[in-house]
Amino acid sequence: MGGLAWETLRSDEFAAAVASPDEWFVLLPIGAIEQHGDHLPVDVDIHASTEVCRAVAERDDHVIVAPALPFGFSAAQTYRPGTITLRSNTLIEVLRDVCASILDCGFTRLLVVNGHNGNKWMAGQLVTELPRKPGVFLGMLTYFDLALEAFTEHRTSRLGGEGHAGELETAVELFLRPERVVDERAVRYVTPSSAYGFVDLAVRGPLAGGGRGMANEYPEGVMGDPTDATAELGESVLEAAVTGIQEIMAEARGEADPSVHPRATGGVNGHLG
Repeated sequence: MGGLAWETLRSDEFAAAVASPDEWFVLLPIGAIEQHGDHLPVDVDIHASTEVCRAVAERDDHVIVAPALPFGFSAAQTYRPGTITLRSNTLIEVLRDVCASILDCGFTRLLVVNGHNGNKWMAGQLVTELPRKPGVFLGMLTYFDLALEAFTEHRTSRLGGEGHAGELETAVELFLRPERVVDERAVRYVTPSSAYGFVDLAVRGPLAGGGRGMANEYPEGVMGDPTDATAELGESVLEAAVTGIQEIMAEARGEADPSVHPRATGGVNGHLG
């Protein structure tokens, strides 16, 4: 067995896997159900993170994709229909229980793959503080953080063109399911409230908060310019994310030396936010 969906396995198959736990990686997709303007479905975040995990599993027959956790911290998006949000402490506690359950099964490699920027701080806190046995790998990343270099290289929008439902997210959906993307798309570039805060998905400063609020500044639900997004860009973004996750898994399995990777030796420009 390999490259499998957690929910399709029998208990005897789990027992066989955890007999050699270090060979296996469990990927847990998390995201959000929230408005993404009038041109994208509300499940963009969880859909993208799930598809990234599935793509990794297709290339690695020792990956199990856990059931996706669709709901996230989306309090800023409730001003438009379709948003379902958890409270921040609820998200942390649900993640705590899910991750602990996966590790309690006997797995020693667990990576939370996030698709929603609003989850990052809570998920990062959880994987840092959750007790685990020596030698257990428990990590979290946001898929598009692995793809910022590819996005920057291929984007057509100027800075401020991707904050929410902009060029990157629209491109990803155009690649994955173009039939759900509406051609007529609102445009509202990100106007930063501080040069030290959020300017664009590729430029996120040290200042958290301080904004004027989504409802007042972005009434259409769009932060950015989705008009020129392409499926080709979406494919590049997803490929970069899949490749990054593969490299992280190789490091955790002891198959790659992180100290000689270009990111650790100054060979890769840019940052992962």
